[in-house]
Amino acid sequence: MFIRHSLLATLTTAFLAGVSAAAPAPGAVRSLPPAPIAARSGWSTPVTVLEPPCAPDFSTATAAVGPRGELHGFAAFSGGTCADAGMWYFHGSGRRWSREPSPYRGDVLATAADRTGAWVLFLGGNGYDQVRLGRRSAAGAWSAPRTLSRLEGSAVASGVQGASLVASGGRWWAVWAQALPDPQSSAPATTLFQAKTIGGALSARRITAASPAQQESRPSLALRTGRSGAPAGAMLVWSRDIAGAVTGVQNDELRYGAATPDGRWSQRVSVPAAPEPAAVSPVIATSGPRTWVAWRRLGMAVDEEPDSAVLVGAPAAGPRTVRVFPGAGSEPVFAAAPGRLAAAWSAPDRAAAVVASRAAGRWTVRTIGAGPDARGVRPIGVALTGHATTLLVQVRSAGGRISALTGR
Repeated sequence: MFIRHSLLATLTTAFLAGVSAAAPAPGAVRSLPPAPIAARSGWSTPVTVLEPPCAPDFSTATAAVGPRGELHGFAAFSGGTCADAGMWYFHGSGRRWSREPSPYRGDVLATAADRTGAWVLFLGGNGYDQVRLGRRSAAGAWSAPRTLSRLEGSAVASGVQGASLVASGGRWWAVWAQALPDPQSSAPATTLFQAKTIGGALSARRITAASPAQQESRPSLALRTGRSGAPAGAMLVWSRDIAGAVTGVQNDELRYGAATPDGRWSQRVSVPAAPEPAAVSPVIATSGPRTWVAWRRLGMAVDEEPDSAVLVGAPAAGPRTVRVFPGAGSEPVFAAAPGRLAAAWSAPDRAAAVVASRAAGRWTVRTIGAGPDARGVRPIGVALTGHATTLLVQVRSAGGRISALTGR
């Protein structure tokens, strides 16, 4: 296993415009053939962003887009010969990158960046039982890690099943999925918690009310902004398995929530539960007044081969108008900008990344190689700067090396 505290591996990826979702209307779905790996015109060869300083058994990494379209990320390598390798920070765009070791130790959960610096949410402590927040200022100074929550009792075995972090004006908002201790369970189901300083400080507290039999995971958070551009609250999507803990059959629904600046949430079902295919691992992003939600689907074909697809809804179309891009091997990363959208996910064999880009109302799809003999390719971040798209991938066969590719 390469990623510690990993979630259930999922097989397909889906995209939809708008925070509410519905089944595609008849005749509204357009299926496109998978792009050949040779379709790389306009993309650079991989540039090494971060070479592992050791030979790890485990690696975790995430990246976030900064205020000027640059990418900021953190990566941790552990196990193998990485007895105390710690966490690394990297940032840049295109073919220009810098990196440095951080003072933090733990598994990377989420990353955020604003004009004041870069933030990292991670699972640390001697027993990987503390949700912590760290920060590197724009001037390069590191803050002491701040403990937001501690996993206790049987909750330690459940780990943290996904997290999300946003930052603005030197303040932050974090949401993560952790369990509460349950003497009747060796690994109780996780539910959502938040802590924040945006809109007023709040210490860690539970924000959802799932039953003990319902597993909540993979939260994704985005800020809502007012006319002045200042934060006016937050939006959240996540996955809730409503029956899997009891029946053993994954049966997820996607949920959407909106919060006022003081951290009070309202929520509703966005995609209803269905055992086949199940919708999991949603991601949220905004561009101007539009909100995009992406998620993976768990579906199996009759011959038990992965039934993989990416569904994409154009912003100007309704949520019932979607495109289908067959072939997806991981959850997506994506970025939105005025008039543009870019999403990336692993190809089914995880030997390359697939990038879908939208500009001037048209979609293009590329399958991008991450180097010779690359295996276990996982996109960890994508950014839009001008007319360029920068993609960050982590490559398992290279010990978790992080590379950047640039295209249009």
